[in-house]
Amino acid sequence: MTRVAPVLGLSLMASLLTVGCSASPTPSAPSSVGAALSVAIPASPLHAGDAQRFKVQVVVTEAVSTLTLDFGDGTVATRAPASSSLEVSHVYRSPGTYNATAVATTGSRTLQAAVVVRIEP
Repeated sequence: MTRVAPVLGLSLMASLLTVGCSASPTPSAPSSVGAALSVAIPASPLHAGDAQRFKVQVVVTEAVSTLTLDFGDGTVATRAPASSSLEVSHVYRSPGTYNATAVATTGSRTLQAAVVVRIEP
């Protein structure tokens, strides 16, 4: 399921799947028209100790200088300079609910999106 949330004229798209994450994106930073940031996670049940695949995609007209994914458990993946996408695997060691946040920066803007990740035992 894909959810789209307008933020100050921006369509901030977070690809959210109903199993393993919240039903709505949580945009938290102002951005500009014509840009989008999405975060996708697996649809299958997510379990502690298993590698989970995350994909972050940025749509902007300028170069992305930094692309960061904070998994919400103290682990952060950063690429700088960055392409417009980041694919990374992450292992959550403990069951629980985590707020994963993606941030993309360019020379003139910062885009941010968040998704809640639920990890089962």
